[in-house]
Amino acid sequence: MWHMKSIRVGALLLASAFGCSKSPTSPIADYNLSVQDYSFSPDSLNVQVGKVIQWTNNGPSAHAVASDSGSWTTMPLAAPGGGGPYGGGSGPISAQLVIHTPGRYPYHCAIHPTLMHGVLIVS
Repeated sequence: MWHMKSIRVGALLLASAFGCSKSPTSPIADYNLSVQDYSFSPDSLNVQVGKVIQWTNNGPSAHAVASDSGSWTTMPLAAPGGGGPYGGGSGPISAQLVIHTPGRYPYHCAIHPTLMHGVLIVS
């Protein structure tokens, strides 16, 4: 089951345990990560507190970004071109997150947890 406190359709805006504000339009991302070929790029990223972090699925398979601690999980990031047998294509291809507490936040793909890992270092 996908766990969220707040989402918006289109470019998803997530409200995590770390806090996030809702707005009528998606904020411009301060940091962009690519999800493709069963990897996050970059797989480690230093970000500032309160800035918008965005993952965009650029590959043929559906993915879902989830914190290792279970604090947040995105809706599945559908594959942009339909995905064929690899899943998705009809849903959102981007997800956004704002973290308001400094720390180290490891994450993974909830659909491919043994293959895909990353970390956000928030200061």
